[in-house]
Amino acid sequence: MLIDVDKKRLRDTFLDLVRVPSPSGKERPVADYVIERIGGRHKLIEDGTAEQVGGDAGNILVRVPGDGAPVLLAAHMDTVGPCDGVEPKIRSGYVVSAGDTILGADNKCAIAAFLEFLEVADSADKRRPVEVLFTVSEEVGLLGAKHLDYSLLESKTGYVFDTSEPPGHAVTSAPSSDILTAVIHGRAAHAGIEPEKGVSAVQIASAAIAEMRLGRIDHETTANIGEIEGGKAVNIVPAEATVKGEVRSHDDEKLAAQVEHITKRLEEAAERFGGSAEINWGPAYKRYAIPYDAPVVTRFANVCDRLGLETAFIPGGGGSDANIFNVHGIESIVLGCGMENPHTTDERISLTSLEKLAKLAVELAKANG
Repeated sequence: MLIDVDKKRLRDTFLDLVRVPSPSGKERPVADYVIERIGGRHKLIEDGTAEQVGGDAGNILVRVPGDGAPVLLAAHMDTVGPCDGVEPKIRSGYVVSAGDTILGADNKCAIAAFLEFLEVADSADKRRPVEVLFTVSEEVGLLGAKHLDYSLLESKTGYVFDTSEPPGHAVTSAPSSDILTAVIHGRAAHAGIEPEKGVSAVQIASAAIAEMRLGRIDHETTANIGEIEGGKAVNIVPAEATVKGEVRSHDDEKLAAQVEHITKRLEEAAERFGGSAEINWGPAYKRYAIPYDAPVVTRFANVCDRLGLETAFIPGGGGSDANIFNVHGIESIVLGCGMENPHTTDERISLTSLEKLAKLAVELAKANG
């Protein structure tokens, strides 16, 4: 038997949440809202991640007892900007912002769904133990998940509610990502009097980038140069420039090959113009690929069948907390939430999607399925 969720309470919870600004590192108001809503009904822990990431709130873990193997439900509390003064409105069955801010459906729709699950959790006759995790600073590098003390978790399977696909869709694979920071060194000179004595770091960077393979490399791999900074004045040959970028791939060998390609282009350009390059790569997150017959996938498919949701399993192009959970031995997939146009002022979500998310959380917690 399906457990009903309170549509009005769910809607009001979501509207409350999006009105509260929570940029990365400043999630305290949302964390306090979550803690207040849970009250003393369930065991709750806030960890020490705030100090480690320079924020004002830690990850919040809520434990709901049950029988059998525990399951993890996860969402993140931070949003991108602009998120101050969000004025949610309901238009034709959709929640939207006034148009000058994001809405914050990414990821507060999931927080609202989890809070509704926690309201009705005791209605289930049989329920697995559930660990509900609200992470911080996801949008700026999955920092909450990276700094979580994993000894706190007992779950070996998890569901991360955090993609714009419709409810019923799931991301079962995601790429690895390496981040580039390169400092190009040239030599300063007066640009009008003696430019011949200078070596332009900006020119080195530009020449290297012009020779790089970027964008969609193949069906598994992408590369991007996203930031360039250098120079002090228009009449000075720039002595230094900084280039930042990323490579993503579902194949580790392809990732390594693209990293090597970009590195060589920077080194060759620096040598050609008489400069040098300090090139640093660091891992952002590690790929995962969950087979379709894995319990975490088949359970989700069974729940969607009970709820009448059309299922689809797709590869992802970005990173999420699921990348980190899988590295730590928690087999996790990312579930579609139905938010549209996330990270823009045109962001919206339907009330129907909100209801489906809450029901998904409730059904995934049941002992059967």
